[in-house]
Order: sequence, then structure tokens, then C-alpha cells
Amino acid sequence: CVCGPQTAKELLKHNQLIRVATKYPHIAKDFLPLAKKKLDELNNISVPSLFVQDRCAWVVHYETDVQDVTHIVEYAHSLGINRLIVAPFRDTYALYNTQNPHLSRHPDISDGEDMLKAYVEECHKRGMQIYFMYCCFTTAYPSEAYPEEHYVNYFGDKLLLSKTGRDVAYFYDTPSYTLNPYDTQVREWTLDIIREVCENYDVDGIQLDYIRFPLPTYYSADRYEDHGYNKDIINAFKAKYNTDVNPADMPITHELWDEWCEFRCDIITSFASSASRLVKDYGLTFSCTCFSGDADRKKYVFQDVSAWTEQGIIDEIYPMIYSATLEDQIKYGDEMKSIVGDKCDIILGIGTYDGETPEIVRDQVLYSAQIGAEGNSVFALEYIQNFGFDTVYGKSLYRN
Repeated sequence: CVCGPQTAKELLKHNQLIRVATKYPHIAKDFLPLAKKKLDELNNISVPSLFVQDRCAWVVHYETDVQDVTHIVEYAHSLGINRLIVAPFRDTYALYNTQNPHLSRHPDISDGEDMLKAYVEECHKRGMQIYFMYCCFTTAYPSEAYPEEHYVNYFGDKLLLSKTGRDVAYFYDTPSYTLNPYDTQVREWTLDIIREVCENYDVDGIQLDYIRFPLPTYYSADRYEDHGYNKDIINAFKAKYNTDVNPADMPITHELWDEWCEFRCDIITSFASSASRLVKDYGLTFSCTCFSGDADRKKYVFQDVSAWTEQGIIDEIYPMIYSATLEDQIKYGDEMKSIVGDKCDIILGIGTYDGETPEIVRDQVLYSAQIGAEGNSVFALEYIQNFGFDTVYGKSLYRN
């Protein structure tokens, strides 16, 4: 080949084309005439795209002082990551300076220390981007452990209810609590959190996580305990569809069930639209995470990504494809590409924890370039080190 046999060999190995020739020896004789064309394609598409891609990582275990932030950003930079997505909260308290009512600084954070400011400074110093991530509508159960004016207690009567009237959801055996995403006061307070960050911190983007309803507790038709059965939501649904039927009395086979699901999708979409207008007014990138499968998103947690993109709400979508197989990455990545097309950027979520292997992680990252995704995001930064993937990123894929 024109680029020399050693370079050609490395490119072929890097892009796994050698597997094709090995698996199908009868076409190997026809392979060389196509080598220059294929290598040029790889040179101009796959390899440079990995260099310029958005190489992101979520930071989900939180630091105790500014020195920790410096170490975290240095580590990410050493791996070749060029964007950190950080949620500067712990135990329902902020790790940054906030004047937002019903939200206060974590009592363990020293006066004058601002973790979000530190992340912005450390990332920009190294030419990295920094996104502020907020987990929409998540809360804790009201109790004396929190001040009276703290949002957990202040919005204690605005918890989202399940079909049986419970205010709790379970992820496996872990209880979780969600604020009512339809409530006007909850929505305005959430937007105020985003607005404060946009005004006071030089972040590059805002990402909304958990912009959805909780997962259902049960999945069978007769015990289906999903969420969204607060009176204001039910009354609004009845008014829209001019019906006296209470959604709490509907099985999932009811003729209005699809409309009930769509109505809850619209609640999330309308809030995403409000947040998007706010963020874009400040000239920042607006992104959201979502479940990997389109049918599951609409059926279980009421995320309508097609509506988000058709309405021009989001700049970037991060499907959380935390699978230990390349096949699932391809399945859900291809589906997302077919839904989104070129309407917004796609950044594929990759899990790096128990069950993954360096080979799988490498293949998943390369796949994101093959479908024309703008990059990938690792869940999560600390898992790269904990499960031994440092060499995949720092010394292989992102060595440039």
C-alpha cells in the first residue's frame, strides 16, 4: 500500500479489517485492489474522528476539597478525555456557591470553596470542556434531617405518586423519590437552579439527567405500578381528552392507555423545551441523557426523544447504553441514529464497570465513529481506573 506495509498493517489491525480477510479467505485475493481506497476512508473518517470527537466522562463520586478537583481533572486529561460532565451535589446539598432558595451549600464544604468554579478553571486550563449536570426532579423523603426550608422538606407535599398512591419508587431494593414534574413551582425552582449556573459560571453546557418519570415498580398488567398519578396530572389528562376515566383505574390494555403514556411524555418534553430556551439564551449547549431503547423510553419513563429533536429542543442526546456487549451498542446506537438523524448530535454512553472488557470498550468507542456519532461518554470516570481501563483510553484510543 502507498502508506507502507507497517502503517497499513497497523491501520488494518486498528480498524479490525484484518478480521474480515481472516474470516473470509476467498475474498482476500480481491482485497488488495481496494486497500488504498479503504485505508483512505479510514484515514479521513474513522481515525481523525476519534481525535476530534467529544470524549466525555461523567463524574459521579464527589470530592471533598478543591485539591480533589485538580487531581480528578488531571487524571481525565491524562486519558485524553476532553469534556467532563459534573453534578456538583452531595446528599441533596450543593458543592458550589448558590443563592437559590431551598438549596444550600453542603455543610462539610469549607467556606470559600466552590467545586463547580474549580472544575471550570481546571478544565479550561487544560483545554477541556465542562458541563453542569442536574438530576431533574430527584429528591429525598422529607424528614428532620433537613432544614425546614430545604427543598426536600419545602416541596415535601409535591412528591410524585404511583398508581397505588405511594410516593416512593424502587430501583431493585433501593427507594427513590421524585418531585412532581408537572407542578409549576417545582418546574420554576428547577429552572432557577439552571439559570443561576448559566449566569455565574463559565460552563460550556448544561446537561439534564433523570429528565423522566421513575421506572415502574412492577411490569405485569395487573400489578403495574407506574408513576404520575397526582391529582393535577390526572385532572389535566381528563380535561385534555374530555373523559371521566381515572388513569389510576386503567389497566395497560385500556383504549386510552397509549394516550395516558403520551400525556406524560408531553410533560417531560414541555419542561425540556423550557430548559432549552433558557440555556440557549445564554449561548450554551443543551443536552439530555436518555434510556437506550426507544420503546422502553416512551413506555416506561416517558422520554420522547423524537419529539425533543423534531422540535429542536436538544443540541445533544446521550443514550445510556451501558451494555457489556458490542451487539447492544450497535442495536441501540443504530436505532438512535435512525430516530435522530442529523437533527442533533449523538454521544453514546459507554459503561466501564463489572462485566466489561478492554476489548468490548475499545470496540464500542470505535463503533461510535462508524455511525457518525459525535463521540461517546464514559460512565463513569472513576470506573475507568477501578476496573483497569486506563490503557484503553490513555495509551490507546485517546493517545493523541
